[in-house]
Amino acid sequence: MMDVHVLIVDDHPIFRQGLRALLVQERWVGAIDEAATVAEAVRTVTQRPVDLVSLDVHLPDGRGTDHVGRLLRIRRGLRVLMLTGDAGEATVAAAVGEGAHGYLLKDDDPDDVVAALRTVAAGGFVLGPRVPHTLAAQRGPAPLAPPLDKITPRERDLLVYLTAGRGNAEIAQRLGLAEKTVRNQMSFLFDKIGVNDRTNAAILARRSGLAPSARATTRSTLTPPAQPTTRHDLTPSTQATGRDGGASPTLATARNDLAPPIRAIAHDGSASSTVQPHDMH
Repeated sequence: MMDVHVLIVDDHPIFRQGLRALLVQERWVGAIDEAATVAEAVRTVTQRPVDLVSLDVHLPDGRGTDHVGRLLRIRRGLRVLMLTGDAGEATVAAAVGEGAHGYLLKDDDPDDVVAALRTVAAGGFVLGPRVPHTLAAQRGPAPLAPPLDKITPRERDLLVYLTAGRGNAEIAQRLGLAEKTVRNQMSFLFDKIGVNDRTNAAILARRSGLAPSARATTRSTLTPPAQPTTRHDLTPSTQATGRDGGASPTLATARNDLAPPIRAIAHDGSASSTVQPHDMH
């Protein structure tokens, strides 16, 4: 997934510029357009080959939730992520009912916002951690069982690729990260979900309902991953220590995608034997 054409629809110029500043650093993003009203959004989607829309709810000439379906009808294959400050259950239900592919709040972690946009662009469905899941469950994936219910969209993608049998080098290439960054993020994820290696992480993911996607099970030809562009977030991030003793990535260095048959990978990223869990559900 490359050169995704993104449209940011929000009536606050500072927010549009901030989100644009994050997206221009993403290798999967192509052109970026902006709109401040529903009318501008409709015109842009009609005239430009937009793939993904970040849509606010409260706009000067209408509610974004009322026009999701209209935008989807204009351009076949369009993906829409609601990105707003409104966490009301009725608003979430309305957006999902109109066909939105995700719903996040503006003050969610910037990396999670970028990760959610990438997930939606790749065909996934995302709900933010503070969005009422009960009303939107009809469209979104079933909530994962503990301890995976607390992982971020970025961590979910790492785990999905791992469950598909992808090594660190291939995951790094697909997500546009350095291999060391992937290794450190995996170590942090293992600590978070309480496993010691990749095999047990894959088994836990399957048993918790995290199914592989077609994108993850399609193997790509590996080329050396390019060094990711350093991200400059608006808020400082903390840094943890990786399992190998080195610094783990800060929250400001993460990226995303989606993706998993079960072939386990050794903790160092090399291929190991096939895993046959007795009960993955």
